[in-house]
Amino acid sequence: MKNVMVIMMIAMFALAMVSTAAFADQCPMGNCQMMGKHGNMCADNGQRGMFAHKAVFIKKHAAELGLTDEQLAKVETLEYNFEKASIKTDAEIKALALDIKEAVKKDTIDTAAVNALIDQKFVLKAQNAKSDIASYAELKAILTPDQQKKIKEIWAGEKMEKKDHWKQMSEGKGKRAMHEAAEARENE
Repeated sequence: MKNVMVIMMIAMFALAMVSTAAFADQCPMGNCQMMGKHGNMCADNGQRGMFAHKAVFIKKHAAELGLTDEQLAKVETLEYNFEKASIKTDAEIKALALDIKEAVKKDTIDTAAVNALIDQKFVLKAQNAKSDIASYAELKAILTPDQQKKIKEIWAGEKMEKKDHWKQMSEGKGKRAMHEAAEARENE
């Protein structure tokens, strides 16, 4: 009887570990709907979100950076190609996650098969991360050295504005104080 209990506990622990690894990319909030134009904001957005976020930022500040029409077209083409490839890979990852979920529901789990599915899933996730870095490198190469310097300055300025905003909000100051601070900076 004791042996049966020990085996059951080990099996439950193993199932919990496989389930955790299999669904590691899911949003901690459950079925997350924080899906934007550039991918899931909860899951796997460490490196993956870097390119999409920077591409949008560069397009937003195209005039300040002095982007040429040719540079802007290259950014948009790069963004299109990245998004299209990501959609395909994300669909494959989701399909594998469903396969894993279905495989662990069975009374007898084929751990070798589940492990193979998990391996396939994370190979695709690695491809996504590598694609993001490669696209980001291409994006940076589109900009001239002066434009790269300028984008860093703009980025730092916006980061400070956000920091000021949250600082004011945490001090109990509302939108009025935030707008007054922004106006003061503009008048300088």
